[in-house]
This record gives sequence, structure tokens and C-alpha cells, in this order.
Amino acid sequence: MDAHSARYQVVLVGASLGGAEALQVLLGGLRTDLPAPVVVVQHLGPGTSALDSVLGKVSRHPVVWAHDGVRLEPGTVYLCPGRTGVRLEPDGTLTVRPMAGRSSYGQVDELFTSASTSMGAHVLALVLTGLGNDGTAGSLAVHRAGGTVIAQDEFTSTAFGMPSAVIKAGAADLVLPLGELPDLLDRVVGAGRPAGAHARGPGHRGDVRGRW
Repeated sequence: MDAHSARYQVVLVGASLGGAEALQVLLGGLRTDLPAPVVVVQHLGPGTSALDSVLGKVSRHPVVWAHDGVRLEPGTVYLCPGRTGVRLEPDGTLTVRPMAGRSSYGQVDELFTSASTSMGAHVLALVLTGLGNDGTAGSLAVHRAGGTVIAQDEFTSTAFGMPSAVIKAGAADLVLPLGELPDLLDRVVGAGRPAGAHARGPGHRGDVRGRW
């Protein structure tokens, strides 16, 4: 993943309950070729998953499973396997390791936190539908490093636990309906437009066009 002048050099997505459907809307709605990689954590159970095939049918971008040492490429969607800890390293590669225990909980926090250290303000993180609060600590790390965090709104979330926790922690720069997220990514990542200052307050819905 080569450094470039675009405001966002990596897009991170965290989701759990209802996430597979939300990801189809997000990836299927993108109209431009993103000049940044997309790394997705969708909480998954043990064994194999057909999520790559499901998303590959609706996405114009390649959808692949992440593996240890893979170098991120622009315009590619990387899915984190279930029960793995995935970290984004400063050299643009992913470290993928088995997680202890029987749950994928904590995957979002680990990915987001490592990316905030490696990429700083060049991170755009999306927290979609899901139970619990995985992603809250990681979103705070991204926010504090100067990156941008967007939470899915309650009305379009199957489960509002994860987005709600991020909002309550003050880590969400914007709260948007799921249907608006593809257009936002097209404009702020696909167009490579620089971002302005943070929104007027955590969880402020606002007019996205006024920020970018």
C-alpha cells in the first residue's frame, strides 16, 4: 500500500449482527473505484463462511479473505476471518493471528487501534450494526489520532449496540443512515477530496457535503 496524498489511505469497517446485509448495501452501492483498501471485520462464527462470495456478487471491487503478511492494495476489500486478531502494520501489511477463546469479540477494537497507530489521520472507520461495544475503544483511538469515525444510525441498524456505544463515547464524527454511506465513500475516498475539521460534535448528523 503506497503512501499517497489522499486524505484517507485506508477504510475500516466493523459490524456484527445484521452486518452481512449492511455490507451488501455498502459495497453494492459504491459507484467509483476507491483509491484505498477496505478492511472489514464482520463477527463470524467458527468454520468457513461464504461472505466473500456473497459480497463479491454485489461489489465492483475484489473481495478477498485477509491472511497474514498480505500487503493491502487500493480498491480491494479484505475480510478478516472469524476468531482472528488482525492488525494493520506501518508497512501497509496485515498481521493475522488466531484469537484465544471461542469468540471474535474484540476484533474491531484491535484492527481500529492498530490502524490509528500506523496510519493516524488517514483512517476512515465505519461502525455498522451490531450488538455489544466492540469498536468503541478502537474508534476512540482513531478519533484521537485525527482520523474520522462514522456510525450507522439507529433507524437503519438491525442492532444499535455497537454504533450506540461509539456515539455515547464521543468517538463518532458523523452518524448516518446506511443508505448514505456508499455515496459518502464515493465522494470523500473515491474522489480523493481532503477533509476539513471534525464535525461540530460527536454524533452530529449534519450535512456531509459541508465537511468535504
